[in-house]
Amino acid sequence: MKTSILLFATVSLLSFPIFAQYYEHTGKVSTITFSYNPTNTIHEKKSPLSINNFSTSIELSRMLKPGLFPTIGYTYQRSYNTNENRFRTAPTTSTPFNDAHQLNVSFEIRKQLFSKSERIKSIGKCILSRTGILIAPEYNYLYSQQVRNTSIGEFALKAGIYFYTTTNKVNLSKNTIYSIYYRHGFTPIVSTPNDNGSQNYYRDEIGIRVTILFRQMYRFGW
Repeated sequence: MKTSILLFATVSLLSFPIFAQYYEHTGKVSTITFSYNPTNTIHEKKSPLSINNFSTSIELSRMLKPGLFPTIGYTYQRSYNTNENRFRTAPTTSTPFNDAHQLNVSFEIRKQLFSKSERIKSIGKCILSRTGILIAPEYNYLYSQQVRNTSIGEFALKAGIYFYTTTNKVNLSKNTIYSIYYRHGFTPIVSTPNDNGSQNYYRDEIGIRVTILFRQMYRFGW
């Protein structure tokens, strides 16, 4: 009897993971975001002419509180013209900035709207899909060697939706978030002096982006 009890205890001990490891979120979250704006229009108010361009950017942020992300970034912007769209495109001589650079600062607010969970028995995990909205007041300053920009900078608002999936894996430290957004500038991104005072250019654009979110993890075990 004693031999059976000793054997059972030995087997039970060996079946328990000796080097068990556990993960816990510390609550610290940082992100890196890559954006592309294929549809970007810079225009003068009350003018039928506009400058078409594209831009791409990279941004870094750290979560201040859940859903609140102060952000700093860099944007490269290049203008182009389409002869087929003459009524909506400024002539080449009016293009004030090719190869322009921007410094971006924003405060992004994210709010989850709904989530959906699905259990996949074959892999033993629960897949969570989450969708929400984002809104971000921004300040952007543009610099280009081809233009004397007297604007104090652009104050803009960005709004969009985001989507991502995650699992119930407790040590998951990274997520990829996909977003589409619209940005509207309320002050000129570029202001150039002329004989009548200045030419002011405002910006509207639609963009897509990919955000990689990193969660700091604390690992402990025995």
